[in-house]
Amino acid sequence: MTLTAGFDIPSVNAVILARPTQSIALYYQMVGRGLRLSPETQKRDCLIICQSGNVSRHGFIEEVKSVSLNPGEETTGMEAPKKICPPENGGCGAYLYGFQMCCTECNYKFPELIKLPFIQQLEQLLSEEDKQRLAFYRSKLQLSYRNNYAPGWAAMVFQETYGHFPPDDWAKGAIFGESPTPELQRLIINTYVISQSKDGNQILGLSVI
Repeated sequence: MTLTAGFDIPSVNAVILARPTQSIALYYQMVGRGLRLSPETQKRDCLIICQSGNVSRHGFIEEVKSVSLNPGEETTGMEAPKKICPPENGGCGAYLYGFQMCCTECNYKFPELIKLPFIQQLEQLLSEEDKQRLAFYRSKLQLSYRNNYAPGWAAMVFQETYGHFPPDDWAKGAIFGESPTPELQRLIINTYVISQSKDGNQILGLSVI
């Protein structure tokens, strides 16, 4: 039997969410079937089993929001930052907050997150075709620097090859890495300014290195 609203048996201590909904109000009503106080059974909690994505869609029921029951005034929920305790790795499958590194149900410990360099993060998101385009563009940037070509040369070559310009962030760290030291930044600016100048050993207050 499907029981979503208007059902009131306080002793209910488990709810299966089998019906997906974009409505926050309906989500609260469905979960609310198991949240009634029950002095007769003295229940202390309620098990929520979500098979429809409603918890990840709207968040945990403890995250109380202001909800309108008037048609047309309700806004749909946003994807909440949740993750699942991985059963395939010995976890229990419980929904957890994204920041939790230890499952509160089974004590499964998530591995420490390793922050990848930007370019490695980017490559994980790209198709094989775009990975080739990324490698092509970055190789042209390096060639442009070695040969003292104009700053936009690599982008022009990319556009002539693929019919569009590359995204700006594809150039990040292509030549000097993602976090050049202050000394290297000074050298980069000094070298570039002097290469574009016709005279002088000191330009814009930067000493020749």
